[in-house]
Amino acid sequence: MCAGVFECNAAAEQILGLTRDQMEGRTSVDPHWRAIHEDGSEFPGETHPAMQALRTGDSVREVVMGVRRPDDSHVWILINAEPLRHRPSAPPHAVVTTFTDITARKEVERRLAVSEERYRSLFEHLREEVSVFEVHRDGDGRA
Repeated sequence: MCAGVFECNAAAEQILGLTRDQMEGRTSVDPHWRAIHEDGSEFPGETHPAMQALRTGDSVREVVMGVRRPDDSHVWILINAEPLRHRPSAPPHAVVTTFTDITARKEVERRLAVSEERYRSLFEHLREEVSVFEVHRDGDGRA
């Protein structure tokens, strides 16, 4: 059971760096996606959200996946997959997959983690006592 792309919009083309013609017929198991999990491990095609929704008949929500574009840049997407049925009791015959580019968000998260690690390292290696004071300001900006 392989779900091949048979329709996409301009946003999908822009996010993935592929034309509609390049995506049509490509399946989730196609190695050209070069998909990865957040930890950098391979994201096998049979575990992609579309394949899970098709196999189980259940919706798959908010799965984060990294994908390499043809220009070798990397994009992070947040995926939802919804199975389609001809009637409620029938097995799914197709899946609608939507995704959002979260690359900028992932970069902010990465930078924040680096900053937090620097702060933690600095704090742990100080040999002097450190006190942190919180200053409350009134509506005029005075302490």
